[in-house]
Amino acid sequence: GVERERRVPVPRCELAGTGMALDFIALLPDEEIPETPAACEAASSSDTGEQPAPDAWSITRAHFGADSLELALHEELLDFAEAFRPTRAESAMREAAVERVVSLLASLPSFASASVRPFGSYATGLCLPSSDVDLAVFGTGFESKVQQVAGLRQIEKALHRAGWRAEEVEVIGSAKVPIVKYVDGPSGLSVDLCLEQQDGIRSSALATKAARQFPPFRPLVLLLKRYLSSRGLNDTFTGGVGSFLLQLLVISSLQQPPLHPPALSPAACSRENLGRHLLHFFELYGLRLNTTSAGVRVADGGRYFDKRQRGWLNGERPWLLSVENPIDSTHDVGANAFNIRSVRRACAHAYCALLASGTAAAREGEAGREAEREAASG
Repeated sequence: GVERERRVPVPRCELAGTGMALDFIALLPDEEIPETPAACEAASSSDTGEQPAPDAWSITRAHFGADSLELALHEELLDFAEAFRPTRAESAMREAAVERVVSLLASLPSFASASVRPFGSYATGLCLPSSDVDLAVFGTGFESKVQQVAGLRQIEKALHRAGWRAEEVEVIGSAKVPIVKYVDGPSGLSVDLCLEQQDGIRSSALATKAARQFPPFRPLVLLLKRYLSSRGLNDTFTGGVGSFLLQLLVISSLQQPPLHPPALSPAACSRENLGRHLLHFFELYGLRLNTTSAGVRVADGGRYFDKRQRGWLNGERPWLLSVENPIDSTHDVGANAFNIRSVRRACAHAYCALLASGTAAAREGEAGREAEREAASG
C-alpha cells in the first residue's frame, strides 16, 4: 500500500500579555502540518510558475553547534547581515546620487531654499544593494497635493535636462503621497522623491528606535526583505509587504517572543538568538495569526486587537492583514497588502522547510556521534 505522510502535531500557540481570545489563533491545537516542506513548497512556487533561483549561499559553512537549528540560523543571519552591510563604495555611490539631486534643486528658483532629507532604508541602514533611495524635500512652500504635483512636474522637466543621465522619469501624482521616480544613470539606483512629507522621516525615526531597543531587529529585517524580494512579495503596488509594514511586523514579533522554547542549550534559548526569532516570525505570520479576527498594534508595548470592534474588518476581503500605524493610529498599514495570502504561504513554507532541514541535520549529527562512539569503543 501507499505509505501515508508522517505528520507531527502543532503545539498550542501562546503569546505573552495579550489577553487574546482563542479565535485569534489561526490553528486549533489538534491541527497538523507536514513534517516535510513538500506541501508548502507546492503552495509557494505554483503561484508564479518560476524556477527556483540557484543557491547563493555557501552550504559548507561550519557552524558552532551545527546540529542545533536555532544556533545555525543565528550564525547564518549574522553572516548575512554583515555580507549585506553597504561597502564604502556603495555608500559613496548613494551619497553622490543624493548630491546630484541637491545640486539639481538648487538650480530651480522654486526650490532655491529647499532642503533634502533622506528617509527609509537608506537613512536607517536597513538597505540592501537593490534598495531605492527615498528623499523628502522641505522648505518648498508646496503644502497642498495639487501644488506638490506641480512642483514634482518641475523636477521632472529638470531631470530630463540634467547634465547627468536620469532614466525612467515618472511623476506619480495619483498616489496618496505624490512622488517623482527615476533611475540615477551614473549609479543605476532607483530614486523616489516627495515634497513636504514628514511621515517618512517619522517612520525612519521609529525604525532607528526599534533597532536600538531590539538588537535582532536589523538582521531580521534585512533577511526578510531579501526573502520577500526574491519572491516578488515586497512591492506595495502589487499587494506585497513594503518596508514599513515589514518593520512593524518584525517589531510586533519581537514584542511577543515565543514563551516556551524547545529543550535546547542556554545559548539557543537566549532571547537574542536570531534563529529562534526568525522561526517565530515565520510561524506567527505563516501559520498562527488569524488575520480575519486580529489586528496588530506595536504602540505602548504592543498587543493585538479585534478588527471587527475597530471597524477594520473588510467584508469582501476579511483575510487582509490589519496593522495600526504607530504614527497615525487611524491608518491601517496592512490594508493595501492584498497579496498577503501569498506572503503567508511563503512564511509557512519557510517555517516547514527550516524545521525539516533542522531535523535532518540533527539526525545526521546524532548518527555521526554514534559512529564515533562505536569506533572509539571498538
